[in-house]
Amino acid sequence: MSDADPAATQPSPTPEGNGKTIVIHMVSHASGELVEMTARNAAAQLDGVTVDRHLWKFVRSLGLVPGILAEIAKCRGIVFHSIAATDIREALEEGCQHLRVPCLFVLSPSSRSWLNSPVHRSASEPRRATSSTRTIISWSRR
Repeated sequence: MSDADPAATQPSPTPEGNGKTIVIHMVSHASGELVEMTARNAAAQLDGVTVDRHLWKFVRSLGLVPGILAEIAKCRGIVFHSIAATDIREALEEGCQHLRVPCLFVLSPSSRSWLNSPVHRSASEPRRATSSTRTIISWSRR
């Protein structure tokens, strides 16, 4: 089933309420917990932004991708996904490229983020922003 989670499609208000809203699409091959956590953590880096979230769970068929891309085209925003199946992942990423929306495979930056974690860097070394945080920040400044 790939229905969007109704609770995940509601905007998340922020105390500042400056009127800036970003759209985050989360596409998962499973329960969606990983993409949702990644997207929430990246969005938490932004002050005064309302997040309009859209979540698709259990995307395990290539036939589901056109419908997801149609929804992304209607409500453009950043796409976070955890699709490991090559054919589905490539179709989603190529579709996003065609739509000119950022598409981040959350499993790829995870290994780099782990290497930048406090366990693997000295206390004096500054913390670096992950690629997902840098992308969402640049997208929100549009």
